[in-house]
Amino acid sequence: MASFDVGGAGMGARIMLLFDHCCAALFTAEGRPTRSESSVTHGPLSLTREGDSIVLKFRGPAVIVPMRPRT
Repeated sequence: MASFDVGGAGMGARIMLLFDHCCAALFTAEGRPTRSESSVTHGPLSLTREGDSIVLKFRGPAVIVPMRPRT
C-alpha cells in the first residue's frame, strides 16, 4: 500500500509492505511531494506513468515491524 498527499495542503508520502505473514516494512516522509505531468515523487518513493502502466518504486530506509504469530 502506498499513498501520496498531493492536494493543496499535501504534506507527505508513505508505503507499507507485508512480507510472508511475518513482518511489515513501513516508510513515511513529511513535506510536499514533487509532481510532474506523469509522476509524483517524495524521497525514495515514486509513482510514475510509463506508457499504459503505473510504476511504483521504492529504494530507501524502512522500519521493519515483526508481526506476532496467531495463537
